[in-house]
Amino acid sequence: MPKINSFDKQKGEPVRSKELTPSKLKKRLASGPIKAEEDFSFFSLVNQGRSKSDFLALLALVEKGQKILKRPILVHLRTGDLRPEDVGSFVQEMLAKDLVNFLVVRGDFRLHEDGYQQAEALLSALHRESKGAFFLAGTIDPTAADLEEILERIKAKKVAGAALLISQIALDAEPLLVLQNAMALSSAARLPLSAGLIHQPTAKQLTFLREKFGLSIPANFLREPKKRAALVEKELFEGNFSVFHYFSLPD
Repeated sequence: MPKINSFDKQKGEPVRSKELTPSKLKKRLASGPIKAEEDFSFFSLVNQGRSKSDFLALLALVEKGQKILKRPILVHLRTGDLRPEDVGSFVQEMLAKDLVNFLVVRGDFRLHEDGYQQAEALLSALHRESKGAFFLAGTIDPTAADLEEILERIKAKKVAGAALLISQIALDAEPLLVLQNAMALSSAARLPLSAGLIHQPTAKQLTFLREKFGLSIPANFLREPKKRAALVEKELFEGNFSVFHYFSLPD
């Protein structure tokens, strides 16, 4: 399966991708992508494993999934999943399995306590060891700090080898539009930026996000979740965003 490499609007439409959990990917393998996903360029796969065997099963699922769905799967790779001494052999194993697309995240769970601590360090090691054969993505929170600090983080991820950034869930278009403009004005921070969205959310799902992850949910979003989510996506599309990534939430 080739590297993910296209982020330009295709025939006036953005590049779309979707996050799946292992259970949802297994359903897709049994029945095929649902109609709304037929034109999606790639999927990403959540990594919630608690053991090495879980991690190996996840990779085997991705290998099977790419063959059946015939599109790339971006594997969520947590910093604690690899130790520095393991990167060389990991890269060679992944190349042999044709797994070359990875989203590097910090993650709450650490498979190895002596694994990597920072996403930039793991990105850099994977980029170096793969000699550029991997497609590497990172995450960014456009509301986490002041704009200059965010741009410095983006520059560091770009230098480390990131070819795409996926934002945290956007409940307001404005921070992403401001960040997109700032990135365009800085060659050192110029990277494709995918807007992280939730598609047709329910109030119950938003409440889950607030209680589980401490996400601040505007009152009007809770009152009209589907309408507000659609308006954010529309505003971003009109603001010339070309890549959208839909997060997976419990049904």
